[in-house]
Amino acid sequence: MIIAPLSTITNWKLEFDKWAPTLNVVVYKGNKDVRKELFRTRIKGHGLHVIIIQYEMAMSTPDLRMLKQIKWSYMVVDEGHRLKNNESKLFVVLTKEYESKRKLILTGTPLQTNIGELWNLLNFILPTVFDTDADFKTWFSKPFAHGDETAEDEEASQEEQMVLINRLHQVLRPFMLRRTKNDKDLELSLPENREVVIKCTLSALQKIQYRQLSYATLRTRDEKGNLISTSYNNTIMQLRKVCNHPYTLEDPEWDLGSDMRVRVCGKLDVLDRILPKLKAAGHRVLIYSQMVKLLEILAEYIEDEGYKYHKLIGATSSGMRLVTPALVCSATHALFQRVSHPQ
Repeated sequence: MIIAPLSTITNWKLEFDKWAPTLNVVVYKGNKDVRKELFRTRIKGHGLHVIIIQYEMAMSTPDLRMLKQIKWSYMVVDEGHRLKNNESKLFVVLTKEYESKRKLILTGTPLQTNIGELWNLLNFILPTVFDTDADFKTWFSKPFAHGDETAEDEEASQEEQMVLINRLHQVLRPFMLRRTKNDKDLELSLPENREVVIKCTLSALQKIQYRQLSYATLRTRDEKGNLISTSYNNTIMQLRKVCNHPYTLEDPEWDLGSDMRVRVCGKLDVLDRILPKLKAAGHRVLIYSQMVKLLEILAEYIEDEGYKYHKLIGATSSGMRLVTPALVCSATHALFQRVSHPQ
C-alpha cells in the first residue's frame, strides 16, 4: 500500500508502468461507487500487488472498512513528515486500523531537532522497539534544551551536545536511508550543477512599501488627495510579498499598470535582462514560486514578451500535468517552462 498526496499519485503510477509493468497496480480513486467496484473487481482476491491511495481515502470510513481486511506486506507513506504528530488522524488510523509487516517513510524534509517529532516517526516504523519515549527524551533532550548557560559551562555544553548528536546518528543509522548530493550514484546520473546567487536591490516603490509595512500599515491618497491608511495583519508575509513584487499586495492604489510591471520590481528587472541571453544560448528556464499571485504576474510578463510557457500549480489537473511528463514539480510550487520564442 502506497499512501501519497493526490498530486503525486499519477507520478507513482507512471513509475510503476515504466519500471514494473507486469505488476497489478491499482490507483484507488473515484467516487464512492467506483471505489467500491474497484475493491470488488481488482483488489480483493484478484492478485493485487500494489495499491496507490491518497491520504483522505485511507482515512475515509467506508474505504477503511474495506481496505483493513487485507494484511499488507508493505506500507509506504510518501511525504511522511505528516506523521511527525502521533495525535494526527493519519498517524492514528495507519497504526491502529491497518496491519502491515513492514513500513517505510519517504520524505524530502530533513529530520528536525525536535525529539518528540523524531520519536513519532521511529515509533510509526517500529512500535515494538520504540514503544515509549520517556527514556528516549531523557537520553537525547539535553542538547536541544534551551536553558540558561553560564560562560564557564558553554564550552563543555557544546562538547556534550556534539557527543549526544553523534550518538543519536548512530541510533538512527539502521533505520534511515539518506541520499545526499555527495552520493556517487547521484553524481553520475545528474549533469554538473552550478549555483549562482544574484543579489538585487528593491525598486523605489518597493522601498516605500517595505518601509511603511514595517509599521503594519500602507498609506495612499484618494482622488481628492485625502490620506488613506490601511492596516495589515501578518506583517512578515506582507513584507515577503513586497520583496517579490509590489503588485502581489492586490491593492489597486499601488498598481501602476502593465507598462511599469518590470520597473517597479527589482527581481523582475534582473530577470528581464537574463531571459533574452538564456534564450540566445538555447536554454530552457524553470521558475519556482510559492505565491500564486506572483505566478499570475509572471505569466502576464511572459505573455507580453512573447515566450511560450507552461504553468503548473496545485490546482492543475492530472491531465494537464502530463503535457510535460519529463518535468516534475511539487504541488506547492509552480513551474514556468520557456520552450521557444514564437516566430
